[in-house]
Amino acid sequence: MTFPACSAHLPESFGPRLGWVTLGWLLVGVVSGLQVFFAQPHLGLPLPTLILVQVGYALPWIPASLGVAEVARRYSLRDRRRWLPHATYHLLFAVLVVGATNLAQGGMRIAVGFGTPATYWPDVADGLLQWGHLAFVVYVALAVAFSRAPHPLHATTAPAPPPTPAAPYVATLTAQQGRRSFPIPVANLCWVEAANDYVQLHQENAAFLANYRMGWLEKNLDPALFARTHRSTLVNLQCVVAYEPLSHGDYELHLADGTRLKLTRTRREEVLRRLTHLTPTQ
Repeated sequence: MTFPACSAHLPESFGPRLGWVTLGWLLVGVVSGLQVFFAQPHLGLPLPTLILVQVGYALPWIPASLGVAEVARRYSLRDRRRWLPHATYHLLFAVLVVGATNLAQGGMRIAVGFGTPATYWPDVADGLLQWGHLAFVVYVALAVAFSRAPHPLHATTAPAPPPTPAAPYVATLTAQQGRRSFPIPVANLCWVEAANDYVQLHQENAAFLANYRMGWLEKNLDPALFARTHRSTLVNLQCVVAYEPLSHGDYELHLADGTRLKLTRTRREEVLRRLTHLTPTQ
């Protein structure tokens, strides 16, 4: 008989895990009973009784071990990237497990006649003092045994997003003349000049004010056509017809419309490398 509504929330390995955990703790109870029988003969109890008592003490660890297995499955101690937060979760759960198993074992002592309701809490406290550290070691051993290293296909980190295709460079800019705005094809620009919070867009025979920043234009104009020649100028290299050296390593660019623009020494190497088809004038 199955219960789909419940079993749907259990991992596939729950059944085999329950069987092995139960068998393991039953063996622990049997071995503990044998140890008490031979180590403490003064108790005067028959071996079957001692084995049943020790098995009863081990029974609370069966559900506790399954809980440890589930916590270790979710918060693996072998995940190096998240070891510290996972170890913190395990520490909190270990306190809960050790306390709960001691409470259950205190009730077991009353059930087998080794204790009374009046001695329940002193027995629980005594169990924590004598065996709490051992129970904590058992928890750590179980947590490490049940932890698994994260699989590469199920890594905790999100997969890297696919590279975003580069946005196309702008082909048209908007200029203002009085209250009128109109487009200017980028291909018709010869150069751009900074003008405080605006720029001047220069064509061969006209210039128009536009609400752009030089940094934005440098990033969004096609770098195959435009180059920064000065902190306040961008030049369409197709409009350059000649260049000549100045003092201190600077150069002067000659444009087709007769405009002359300064090329600073800090930017000359990149710009001149793209003007190798021209011969410098002296």
